[in-house]
Amino acid sequence: MLRESNHRRTTRLLAMALLSCVMGEFNQPCWGQILGANFNERPKDVNTSLFAASENTWSRGFYDVLAMRGITSLETNENVLGLQRAADAGQQVLVSFKWNFKGFDRNVPAPGSDDELALFQRAVETLEAIDRPINAIVLGNEPMWETHDSDLSFSGGVVPYVQFTERLLDYVQTEYGSLQTEEPRYFLGSLNRLDQTSNQNRDVVQELFRVARDNPAISGMDLHIHFGTTAEARGMAQFARQTLGAEKDLLVTEFSPVWRYKDHLNDAIGATAAGSAFASQYGYASSLEVDEYLKNAFANQVSRQEWTDFITSQPWFNTNHLSDMHGLFEEFGVSIATLGYAQPLSMRGLDPTKPNYSPFHINWLYISALVEGTTLEAYNELYMEDWLHEQRFLADLDDDSQITLADYDTIRSSLHQDVANLSYNELLKLGDLNLDRSVDYLDLQRFFDSYASVNGVRLGDLNGDSIVDVTDWPLMLANMNTSLVAQGIDESLWQSMGDINRSGWVDRNDFRLFKNAYLAAGNRLASLEAGDSEIAAPEPTCCSLTVAACVWLGGRHWFQYSKRTASKTNSTTTYGSNDSHSLTGRIRVWLSRSR
Repeated sequence: MLRESNHRRTTRLLAMALLSCVMGEFNQPCWGQILGANFNERPKDVNTSLFAASENTWSRGFYDVLAMRGITSLETNENVLGLQRAADAGQQVLVSFKWNFKGFDRNVPAPGSDDELALFQRAVETLEAIDRPINAIVLGNEPMWETHDSDLSFSGGVVPYVQFTERLLDYVQTEYGSLQTEEPRYFLGSLNRLDQTSNQNRDVVQELFRVARDNPAISGMDLHIHFGTTAEARGMAQFARQTLGAEKDLLVTEFSPVWRYKDHLNDAIGATAAGSAFASQYGYASSLEVDEYLKNAFANQVSRQEWTDFITSQPWFNTNHLSDMHGLFEEFGVSIATLGYAQPLSMRGLDPTKPNYSPFHINWLYISALVEGTTLEAYNELYMEDWLHEQRFLADLDDDSQITLADYDTIRSSLHQDVANLSYNELLKLGDLNLDRSVDYLDLQRFFDSYASVNGVRLGDLNGDSIVDVTDWPLMLANMNTSLVAQGIDESLWQSMGDINRSGWVDRNDFRLFKNAYLAAGNRLASLEAGDSEIAAPEPTCCSLTVAACVWLGGRHWFQYSKRTASKTNSTTTYGSNDSHSLTGRIRVWLSRSR
């Protein structure tokens, strides 16, 4: 399958987004959406070196609570330790609880029973063992597949599984959530195959959506969208958004076109001209079936280039899967979607030729079981291209397919505001780019990184060394309050002279930009919103900027500028060393107050 160009893909997705925003039945602005890492039942596979390379900020794992009952030491459990590593690496953590009642051949326990209490306690003990902030908890995982039908239908006026989930929520809130510095958000789910009317009408589905809509303690619903056709995926997302309403959040913690792939496992890899060319290039028989090719790749690992050429040559493989799904998720207000992230080496030797095999495993981002090289090198090249594109364009807050200073202004205006109680979708619109429920310098850092990746220019890097640090500072100060247009300076030099916003004038707006870029680069000041009393004794970082400015510049130009500004507002102002209009005083005030 030929892969469309980045320009064509961006144009297509923008047209889809604009159409859905204009014609969508919810009459809501377009939503942003985060892609995250899904480790499923194996958080032990967390490899923190991958997070920076993929610019990832969210990690999800699930725990089978019934299976966890046999673990004597949760604190040393490798799956618990895996999410600890993720949190310590700066990840926002999402935990799902799996209740595999069918697998253990048992029914949902009776309300108030010792059995119910024991399960609730084990769930909370697992959260306590993680011992790290948890941003979101999904209270269930695929109940339609993992719970007996008798517990999914009304009995005595209640649906037993739903009643169990509501009681679980109360217990987790009381015994865990309310005791945390910041309480996790709670979601119901995870629901499957909601494109099918038979599933839509099931008692458990209707009741879970009712609770999600009506209970203020529930933040929304989680879906698993595994599909054969795009129409099926759309049907699932559309039904969920229509049934949930526009106010609460949707998550999708699993998604793949697995049933489409499964339908083609017995196709010949050389059935098309592109496939035949691939087979000839790499020495395979054109008649080799897809599942046999996959068996060989799982057994021996192929080069990353070969894997890219393989999937590109196969008409059943959608190489634009990530960008297509990202567009669909944005359309229906999915705030977080997590993808199969990193194949464990133990997956090598998998045999896709076995009966009833479902090829979930070829839809991951890092594919060390299929591709040779280190884990960092063994990624799905075309998925990674789209993954990074979507991660970076999360900073496109005004949805104009660009990352500009207009997006920066949105984040800056929301800095340090009280936004913790807003929905994820509302937070994304304000610039909470990692959805940690705060618009802060981590979000500005992500904006500046995304701006640099997309536009090829790092804002605030005046000397061109690709970082923002104290060595850039004097270049701005030397030109403060200077019209570069009036001096006839070539526009290509404006950034290096301190005109970061390219207005033709080096002014306070550029100062604000530099200061925020400096902070976002990890150079922390004593206080972002300090008063004059705090500025008088700044942190060493603040002092270093102030002293550097004085030494390099000699103070003359800045002092003259400060004096001119002061004379306009107060002709009797004097310039003592502690006054806010002195050389050091004015720099400290601007460092502390400019935002």
